[in-house]
Amino acid sequence: MKSFYEIKKSTDLFASERELTRFLKRLLLGKAKIFDIRNRQGDLVPYHAHQNTEILFVLEGRLRAIIEEDIVDLGSGDIAIIEPFSIHLVAFPFLEGARFYLCSCSNPDIFSTAE
Repeated sequence: MKSFYEIKKSTDLFASERELTRFLKRLLLGKAKIFDIRNRQGDLVPYHAHQNTEILFVLEGRLRAIIEEDIVDLGSGDIAIIEPFSIHLVAFPFLEGARFYLCSCSNPDIFSTAE
């Protein structure tokens, strides 16, 4: 069965804030798009899909993603890597809302340079 996404902990990928910053710079140099997004409780990003890999990196708060048929709750430090053309939505049912980086990139093995 095809996996439509992968969940990782930032502490498993990056030993420090500095390593994370270097990684984000590499993404930008590789022409990835990175957005710093804040959402409040009740916000919703409807079902959609992308031709590129999408990464949600939760900085603060919590969010809920529905990826294909799976419901995934993500909190601070969680990273969701969503495969191209996977249908997903992002909801913010939690009181604190969420702040996260949304990255769109064409490299299917994006974290191979992070380790």
